[in-house]
Amino acid sequence: MRRLRLFVLAFAVSLAVHALLLAGGDWLPDIALPTPPERLAPITATLAAQRLDETPAAPSPPGALPAAGPAEPAPARPARAAAKRDASTAGDAAARHEASAPVAVRETPQHEAVGAAPADADPPRTVATGQNLVEPGRFPSQIAVRYRVYYGRLSTGGNVRWQAEAGRYRLDAYLSTFIGPDLHYRSEGRIGAQGLVPERYQAWRDSDERESATFDWDAGRLVYGDRDKEKQDAPLAGGAQDLLSMAWQLAVTGGADLGDTVQLTNGRKVYRYPLRLAGQTRYPDENGLTVLVVQSRHEDELTEFWLAPELNNLPVKIVRIDKNKRIEQHATRIDINGKSVWDLPAKND
Repeated sequence: MRRLRLFVLAFAVSLAVHALLLAGGDWLPDIALPTPPERLAPITATLAAQRLDETPAAPSPPGALPAAGPAEPAPARPARAAAKRDASTAGDAAARHEASAPVAVRETPQHEAVGAAPADADPPRTVATGQNLVEPGRFPSQIAVRYRVYYGRLSTGGNVRWQAEAGRYRLDAYLSTFIGPDLHYRSEGRIGAQGLVPERYQAWRDSDERESATFDWDAGRLVYGDRDKEKQDAPLAGGAQDLLSMAWQLAVTGGADLGDTVQLTNGRKVYRYPLRLAGQTRYPDENGLTVLVVQSRHEDELTEFWLAPELNNLPVKIVRIDKNKRIEQHATRIDINGKSVWDLPAKND
């Protein structure tokens, strides 16, 4: 009987949520549309490549990084190897990503910085909250970003954690939902001369692994698909990224991929993502952080990455829109190496 009551309650809550959405949902504030071109200011800020002062450690199992937080799902089963190998594609991908020892991303000279400022522009500032400092040009080894995630007129909490050690990186994203499973996404791989080199992308619903992707740089193949479906295989392009790593690749490299079309996977499909610098604005309002807006349009989809040069180019806002939905991630707090460096002003929280 108790289970029946819980089921009825959950069903009633679900109906109420859907009714509010269909009615217009005035109980939650509207979220901003992607910034129209006429509201983007002339570009005066820069996206400079970040230094990652990491050196490869002694050989160890791939992905051997410190725990990112609470107990996590058991390691996923390896993706099934591709039936055929494309030697020419493998050579191209391996060469472009320098499959030898990982090295730190080079620092971009000022004249090469994306969105380079005029000569009389203000120099980069060190951002401080209390005694906690962000060092311009040096990408931190540990970052935690709390987001407020908006889906239409609904909102929930999420966070992303970055760790870099010994020439490797790991990104974990967590999202709580009103009804249904909690979501967990992970990207991990090497740090190479061209930035992030993903090796594995995974997604979980609660503790159950769902879609995943394996980047086989030696063979030049991308193996991807849902756990319950046949794995698919595609040629792996140089510079390929996953859904989670793309924004952080832009941050680390200072937008080195802008102007290119990047191969990207969400574990279920493979896309071609054209990237362009759309303009400059501020976050969360006209008195906030200066951000550069990077846009990607693919068929009927639009993605925006709002990158904050004052905070190591970190993505403080991400917008994804297609014909069926709109999802926005709004940063509310940023911690670097365990210390808070930025909080969303109270009036915007």
